[in-house]
Amino acid sequence: MLQRTDVFIIGGRPRRLAAAIAARERGFDVVVADGAEPPIDKACGEGLLPDAVEVLARLGVEIPS
Repeated sequence: MLQRTDVFIIGGRPRRLAAAIAARERGFDVVVADGAEPPIDKACGEGLLPDAVEVLARLGVEIPS
């Protein structure tokens, strides 16, 4: 199967997902490929610094209080 895309991101780590969201918001066609299979036994995002919360808010991610 052949598929065309503007941006192809390998791996679903937080920085790469943020880049995918940002590219998509700018109108690019984005594909993210990640080989990990759930459940992923890894602590991730247990704490966020204020700058990270601000960037996530600009990307449209709401952090519940």
